[in-house]
Amino acid sequence: MSNNNFDLGGMFENSQKAQKMFQKYSHDTSKYVRKYKEDFPEGVKGGWNDSVDAFRHAYMQAHSRYFYGIIKSKGGAWLHEIYGNTHHNQSKEENFMDNWNNNQGQEIALEVKAELKNMNKSISTEDVEDYIAHKVIQRMRDGKIIRNIDEARNQMNKKQKLTEYKTSVLNKSTTTNSQKVQTEPQKKKSQNFSDMIRQKYKAQQAENNKKFNKIFKSHSTQPTGNGHWVTMNGAHIFIEDK
Repeated sequence: MSNNNFDLGGMFENSQKAQKMFQKYSHDTSKYVRKYKEDFPEGVKGGWNDSVDAFRHAYMQAHSRYFYGIIKSKGGAWLHEIYGNTHHNQSKEENFMDNWNNNQGQEIALEVKAELKNMNKSISTEDVEDYIAHKVIQRMRDGKIIRNIDEARNQMNKKQKLTEYKTSVLNKSTTTNSQKVQTEPQKKKSQNFSDMIRQKYKAQQAENNKKFNKIFKSHSTQPTGNGHWVTMNGAHIFIEDK
């Protein structure tokens, strides 16, 4: 980033408070890497886009959310990622991995708060930290923590496919509803046309009956001679025999 731009991430990262906080979490990470060494193939020398890095992000977010609240924990993570993107040119996979593990840490903090809520208030900070670390390790073993760039890329692809699928379903649903809206008026119009034809036919039939009644009026009223009745277009007509 140019020195002429406002470097919010740099201001945070280089502040004395941030430096002290990072030293604390780096120290804790090293302690737990040694304690759970079978889960860290890179060992204490790791720490960049690997399982050590993954643990540190999740642990740091869980710890800061538990002890300092959501604003400070998420705000610190946001500024940290800004600094990484602007000063270290993080790849999209790296950024995805960090944000994913940060969110896992946020969830862990809520779990720990709920589980320790009814315990003796005298529980030590060290005991809480050990429990948070244990929770992070559990999630790593369950595959819920992204431990490297390849895993990040795979998870990104899954998320992209899910997004495309949801978009496809939504578009299909919208198209179906649109077709339904267009079909219903057409169906109604067709029904109206059929009704019009039927009405016209009835009117024509009534007109024909009227004509026949007029033509054979003398025959259809009070027949006096010999003859026979016939039905023509729905009208009963008496025709005299000649």
